[in-house]
Amino acid sequence: MISVVIPVYNAAPFLERAVNSALQFKVVQEIILIEDGSTDNSLEVCKELSAQNSIIKLFLHEDNKNLGAAQTRNLGIVSSQATYIAFLDADDYYLSNRFDSEVKCIEQNIDFKGMFGSLGITYLNDDIKEKFDTYFKNREVTRVKDGIEKEELFPSLLGMKGNKVGYFHLDTLTVKRSILIKMNYCFNPILRLHQDTEFIIRLSYHTNLISNPIKIPIAIRGVHENNRITRAYDKKIYWSNQLKLWGSLNKWADSVHLPINYKNFIFRWKTCIEIANSSYFKAIKILIITIFTKDVKILKFKNFLIKRFLLLS
Repeated sequence: MISVVIPVYNAAPFLERAVNSALQFKVVQEIILIEDGSTDNSLEVCKELSAQNSIIKLFLHEDNKNLGAAQTRNLGIVSSQATYIAFLDADDYYLSNRFDSEVKCIEQNIDFKGMFGSLGITYLNDDIKEKFDTYFKNREVTRVKDGIEKEELFPSLLGMKGNKVGYFHLDTLTVKRSILIKMNYCFNPILRLHQDTEFIIRLSYHTNLISNPIKIPIAIRGVHENNRITRAYDKKIYWSNQLKLWGSLNKWADSVHLPINYKNFIFRWKTCIEIANSSYFKAIKILIITIFTKDVKILKFKNFLIKRFLLLS
C-alpha cells in the first residue's frame, strides 16, 4: 500500500533506526533505500539491511555517484511500486502513529490523495542543541496552522497568508504515487538545498493535500552537525540557496501558466532575494527595473525593496 523512500548519504549511524521505524507498519509494502555515493560505510549498512528483509530494497545511482537528495528521491519515486509514497530522511525516524490517519482514509474509501502532519525534533548531542537552539526556537513541533489545507495550502506555503502559517516536513507527507508521476518533475536536481521546500510548494498547487487530524508529532527529525540544514546555517549560503529556490519556483510558474496573483508574488520575492544577493551595481540595476515597471503590484512592493536595498548599500 505504501512505499517508504529513504535517501541515504553518510548516514550510517542513524540508518538502522530509520529503517526499523518504518518496518513496524503492516501498511508499508516496501522500504526503498537509495544510496547517494556516501563516503562513510552507509552502503555496507544498506546492503546488510536489505539482506535481512525482502521488503527493504536497495538502489544506487549509476557508477555509485553522488547526485544529491533531489535526484536520489526521484530515483526512489520511479523505483517504487506501491499506490502511495511516504518519505523519510535517513537520520530521522517514524513514531508509532505515523500512518494511523492515512489507513483510516484509505479504509473508508475516501478519494485520498495526500496528507501531511506534525514533526518533532531531537538533538543528537548537547553541543548541537546549544548551537542550533536559536535556529529551531519554537520549532519543537513543526506543523501547519490549523484549518489550512487543500486550496488554502498553496498560497499559505508561498507566504501570501503571512509568516505564522508554519510548514510541514517531508517525513510527515504521504501522497499518491500517480500524482507525483504526472508532475513535470518531482524534486528539482538543480537545488542542493531547499529542494524539499520547493517540491512541497509545487505539490500543494497540483493536488489537494489534507492535514493530519493527529496534532502531535508522527515523526522525529534528528538534528546533528552533518545535517544539510545545519551545514548551510551560514547566512550567505542560506540566502544564496533561497535565491535558487525562488528562481526555480519562478520558472515553474511560467511553465504551468500560474494565475497572475501567484506568479507576481513569486516574482517579487525572487527579485527581493536577488537584490539581497547582488553586488552594489547589479542591485542598483535591479532596483531601477523593479521601481519603474508598469506592474502595479510590484510598484506597491517597491518601498520594501528600497528599504532592503538601503540596508545592503
